Amino acid sequence: MTRGAYAAAKATPIELLHLLLKADLAGETELRHESIRPVHWRLARVASVVTADTAQVPFQHATTKCVDLRAVQRFRTEVGRFLATDGPFADGGDREALIAYLAANIKRLARGDYSEQVGRALYSAIAESILLLTWLTFEAAPQSALAQVYSVHAREFAHRGGDRILETAALAAMSEQARYAGMADDAAELAAAVLRATVDGDPRCLRDFDGSQPIAWQQMLTEVWAARPLPQDGRQARRLSSSEI
Repeated sequence: MTRGAYAAAKATPIELLHLLLKADLAGETELRHESIRPVHWRLARVASVVTADTAQVPFQHATTKCVDLRAVQRFRTEVGRFLATDGPFADGGDREALIAYLAANIKRLARGDYSEQVGRALYSAIAESILLLTWLTFEAAPQSALAQVYSVHAREFAHRGGDRILETAALAAMSEQARYAGMADDAAELAAAVLRATVDGDPRCLRDFDGSQPIAWQQMLTEVWAARPLPQDGRQARRLSSSEI
């Protein structure tokens, strides 16, 4: 194994995601031109029903800078602006701007000091942002491995954050890409996983999902966003902040 390959193997999921975002922004990732690998969907589907391994997607705590729920909410709000942007995404401008924002902020936030609860909320928010990027990438290159890899990252971080609804939405995104690529068996298996993961009260777009029709993804993301408030209010966030500094 080369030194570079060994370093990649030792990198955390946050570091791998950060490297991918930087390469994508610079136009230097080959994933945009590589073919989909169905095995990644199958592994994600199996992993979605297993208890999250905290060592596999670790919280980093590499700096003493406090990250509280208000910081997570600010991140979610900024990402939400890209979902609310009027007009088509086909020109790639919103996608590039989103990647730039994520490359500048995800690793910075993940390296901060935060409680387990805040960490779960942060990883859930990261997953939310990467799921939006998945759809923007799918719009630009629907059969690329790049869109697939982003959806895998989104599911992984949602799983670590304990965010069942968002993880289910990531599986729905995988099913949509499989359907578009003509991989009917994978699309059906992923759609079945979506339905098994839903419960009464979940967004209807997930409860009714069958993988047979194109997804109105902006509507889906809007419903998923609305169904997932932060775990505590701003007053509790301030109390967490002062106790963790």
